[in-house]
Amino acid sequence: IISMKDSIKLNSKHQGYFIDCINELKQVDEYTFNHSINVAVYSMLIASWMNLSEKHIENVIMAGILHDSGKSRIPKGILNKNGPLNKQEFDEIKNHPRLGYDICKKIDVLDNNVLLGILQHHEKSDGSGYPSKLKNQEIHLYAKILAIADVYDALTSKRAYKDKLTPFDTFKKMEEIGYCHFDPKVLLIFLKHMSYYYIGFKVKLNTGELGEVAYISLKDEYKPIVKIDEKIIDISKN
Repeated sequence: IISMKDSIKLNSKHQGYFIDCINELKQVDEYTFNHSINVAVYSMLIASWMNLSEKHIENVIMAGILHDSGKSRIPKGILNKNGPLNKQEFDEIKNHPRLGYDICKKIDVLDNNVLLGILQHHEKSDGSGYPSKLKNQEIHLYAKILAIADVYDALTSKRAYKDKLTPFDTFKKMEEIGYCHFDPKVLLIFLKHMSYYYIGFKVKLNTGELGEVAYISLKDEYKPIVKIDEKIIDISKN
């Protein structure tokens, strides 16, 4: 995604510690490792769409890569459980932002904004998040970006205990929970640009017909207009 050597300017000691964090996470849980890379990419796109500076974009990428580093301290049995977590297990999972923050503090050249993004990426606008139940403006911008990237990748990924959602079902789900969980401004930017990416994609309808996404409305990102040969189908109406 970025050159750690050229863009982040870590010395050999810090480079080694950073790589150790990533490798440890990969060994503990392959899904979380891949998820972290995906979140970094989506976060980079969101930061770019928000016209943030190059430095902020680099910081957001770093925060995305490291946001779940605390899960390397969570037992594998909980991370890979084939089913819903009980309260005790979920309480342990909820420790991972603080654990990640503590791990990444040791990379003392990391921008404090990156650390706050890692610590707060599960906070929600309505104060129902964790670990500190922060609200709205109390939540760091990086964390708001990471939260959207995190949920989008989680919903569109297949796990042992759940099937993945289509991007359009995911847009709908994120819009439904958006005002409680996410910063509305950041969410709208994400939905607008991310949905446009799927124009031209091939899709299969529940009728079995194969078509192509022809148009996506700003008002209904999850209800595209689909073209099948010469036939046009408006999903918002049918």
